[in-house]
Amino acid sequence: MIPEEIPVLIIGGGPVGMTCALLLEKYGLKSLVIERTDALPQTPRAHVIRKRSMDIFDKIGVADAIYEAVPGPETRFITWVAQLAGKEIGRIDMARDGIPGGWANLPQNLLCPILLEQMAHNELADIATETECLDISTSPNGVTATLQNAGGTKTVSARWLIAADGAGSRTRDALGIRMVGPDNLAQFYMVHIKADLTEWVKDRPGPLFWILNPEAPGTLIVHELEKSHVFMVPSRGKELTEDKLVQHIRRGLGGDVPIEILNAGRWTAYSQIAEQYRQGRAFLAGDAAHRFPPSGGLGLNTGILDVHNLAWKLALVDKGLAGDALLDSYEIECRSVAQTNADASLHNMMTLAEVHEAIGPFDTLKDLETRLDQLSPPARENLQQAIDNQTSHFTSDGIYPGTWTGEPHRDLGVPTNYRSFKLLMRVPPKWAGPVAALEKKHSLRIEIYPFIQAHDRQGFLKDKEAVLLRPDDQVAWVGATPQELDDAVAAALAGPVSGADEGTSTAA
Repeated sequence: MIPEEIPVLIIGGGPVGMTCALLLEKYGLKSLVIERTDALPQTPRAHVIRKRSMDIFDKIGVADAIYEAVPGPETRFITWVAQLAGKEIGRIDMARDGIPGGWANLPQNLLCPILLEQMAHNELADIATETECLDISTSPNGVTATLQNAGGTKTVSARWLIAADGAGSRTRDALGIRMVGPDNLAQFYMVHIKADLTEWVKDRPGPLFWILNPEAPGTLIVHELEKSHVFMVPSRGKELTEDKLVQHIRRGLGGDVPIEILNAGRWTAYSQIAEQYRQGRAFLAGDAAHRFPPSGGLGLNTGILDVHNLAWKLALVDKGLAGDALLDSYEIECRSVAQTNADASLHNMMTLAEVHEAIGPFDTLKDLETRLDQLSPPARENLQQAIDNQTSHFTSDGIYPGTWTGEPHRDLGVPTNYRSFKLLMRVPPKWAGPVAALEKKHSLRIEIYPFIQAHDRQGFLKDKEAVLLRPDDQVAWVGATPQELDDAVAAALAGPVSGADEGTSTAA
């Protein structure tokens, strides 16, 4: 049942929207997620979950379930082929090149049920599926939304609105927020197929095969060896029927294997960032705030970083424990990260051409195979170098938000509690009293941890007395005395010195 009033209304029930609701719950802030579909996507969509995202999923209690749900194959190789069943051009050995630990290769159609199940056991994180937002209006005091589902139309009032409704966000459009950056970089058909590709993948396990057959080029994304894959087909400005897509995929695979198209859709690659992330009491997150080329797998992960940065701030401001200006830091800290990750994704997309250039011109599959057979040792070495040059495309986590004061992200491997500030220190006992007083003064939870419980691989804690971490694990302060800590907590709650735009806007 949809309530008439809710503290936080989240439009969009994908991974970003549901993760946001589960993070808000940690602070006791109730939210309602609105999703037009049943929240169970039929296509794999995004699939690479980076380490930082997995750390965040650990905070909301779903990391173990995600690791257990990964269907394989092992993320070992990234391979270039003329055809899947034909000549191999070269590969990247991810084990050799040090793929970061802690990743999960789980497609979105398997991730969303895990998040939905977690929400089902959570009284503060609710979701209304098959429900559409028809209209929103914002004011200095909140947001009003008109929702529609099979039960009819209902008006809901919320103190805060988070738009997480994807790259084509209607909520963003209703708020009048523009996207900035290159559009229409390329068009593809995403074709979800059922096929058993075990024979050609089992001995070189990996999620990606770049197929360079000029008669049927594309990218094969392997999700489940025996039954689930995505073939990205360049549209080249053409409308392709299902029969044409099947023919293209068969030529790209090269093997005689039954193929069933489960779903096919045309999409456009962009590299764009929203011109603003906040409009009064409304915020953009995930693909509603940024849309990247898929090269690098940074889009979903950047969206998870968005809501991890926003949720604790929103909760503390809503409870009156922090100043409204703290919410301005969301855009300051996250928008530049999205821009950098978008630029990296676009760079990855462009540098893929180096492999073609190293092979030389070819117009047919036979031309390609002939060129590969005739490559001299220096030319083959040059080709492998061009392939190795793509490694960062597949191993980079992108960048993470720092703080508005300029402190970069530090991975200190602290405990996963999202409900508290954390004080890391060299000699904990002498801080117990002052910290208890601070907790009472600011109505906050501040947990004390000795340095030995951190994983300080970069030596950041060396020669330091105490370090304060925000709930999102960002370093808020480095110092030596309780009085300095008191000032640091106050500053962290006050936010950057600026005022939010509280103007009224109405959009259909």
